[in-house]
Amino acid sequence: MIIINILDIKKEEVEKVLEKFHTEDTFELFLKIGKEYMKKYRTSPVDIDTREGQTEFRRIAWYTIEELCEMVNLLKIREWSKTEYPTDRLHCMEEFVDFFNFVIQMILILDLNKEKMKDLIVRKYVVNNFRLDSNY
Repeated sequence: MIIINILDIKKEEVEKVLEKFHTEDTFELFLKIGKEYMKKYRTSPVDIDTREGQTEFRRIAWYTIEELCEMVNLLKIREWSKTEYPTDRLHCMEEFVDFFNFVIQMILILDLNKEKMKDLIVRKYVVNNFRLDSNY
């Protein structure tokens, strides 16, 4: 078995994928790629008011957390460190993309589209600004 990483991918392969998904909108690209992952991994939107839906969402959420922890664990400078260590930036970014792909899966599993996400994010922005402005 050959193991590849993001360094092994040539620009032509990236261009081919961009052609396949054919969109100028970056968020739409993320959702299209996420939907393809869902087909390959046989996942689908869930109803989080059900036991099965909550179980599936938790499963994906834990994968998300695991990937973020893998990235954070690559950062070797700790509060107690006397020496600064170089970061394997590329490996960190690869783990971040794994994390982000699972975030996209959670968006799709919750059946949130671009408009629903925009509405929710703007609403939360208003709430957060209120909290900051009022010293909540």
